Amino acid sequence: MKDVDLRVLVVGIGKGGCNIVDYMLQTKVDIVEYVQIDTDIKNLKYGNASKKILLEDDISQKTQEDIKELLSNKITFLFIIATLGGNISSKIVPLVANFAKEANIMTFGVVSTPFNEEKKDIDLISKSINEIDSLVSCLTIINNDSIVDISGYSINNLPFDLIDEQVRNVIFSFISIIVEPSVIVLNVEDIKEFINCSKKVYMSYGIGKGPNRAIEAIVNAKNAILNNGLVKAFSKAILTDITTKINSITIKESVKLEEYLRINGNRIHIKRCVLNNTIEPRILKLKDEEMIVLVIVCAE
Repeated sequence: MKDVDLRVLVVGIGKGGCNIVDYMLQTKVDIVEYVQIDTDIKNLKYGNASKKILLEDDISQKTQEDIKELLSNKITFLFIIATLGGNISSKIVPLVANFAKEANIMTFGVVSTPFNEEKKDIDLISKSINEIDSLVSCLTIINNDSIVDISGYSINNLPFDLIDEQVRNVIFSFISIIVEPSVIVLNVEDIKEFINCSKKVYMSYGIGKGPNRAIEAIVNAKNAILNNGLVKAFSKAILTDITTKINSITIKESVKLEEYLRINGNRIHIKRCVLNNTIEPRILKLKDEEMIVLVIVCAE
């Protein structure tokens, strides 16, 4: 591990966020700690996080103090995960993000939006996204309907953990950038410097397979960001992380990916190829022919 004191805190908020935390806990990663926050005492009782906070109907002073205490112990990166659309996520996600901002913690919001047929208050969701976007260092939005379109499943037969897996993949792909062996070594300060280059930074990932997997993966990753409507164009800065099974990436693929990025007007700020990883195949369950490309982009 490159950064010995690296500490990552993942906070799941509301029923959806707590469920994702339980899903992520199925794969042990030593540097990651988990917290679950919810109003449902039964949901928290069966949750597996080491730390839990039960919310009251009103956000009490004690609740605020408990959250601030969570953020007081030298956190390197904070991930706040939630499913938007409810009163809990609309209130608590911005609250936690604001406390983290005051504590100067680099914070990532990873939120999913409900299926169209489940959206009860579109204005509330839109307001929540804009508020979270203004508070976090980097934002990822998982669009549930887009996942259905890409997966080929219908809503009725969608695997219950497919959305959870999208959130997990984003977070663990990011973590691997600084804890796994790579061609280009990055440390925490490298990542922070890049993300601080813009007020609007977004993260997503794409999977590609077959002869054009590199391009397919980067296109899927970029489209996942553009389709959320918050970004019209990217600036010249883009960080890419390429993950494949051990030693399966080729020089030709690496060159092809770099050429594609340059043709499309992007400057590769940092390009990293994971060639000898030990964590990704286990966590992300990559198939032999698949490639994952994580992108972090600064918006114009």
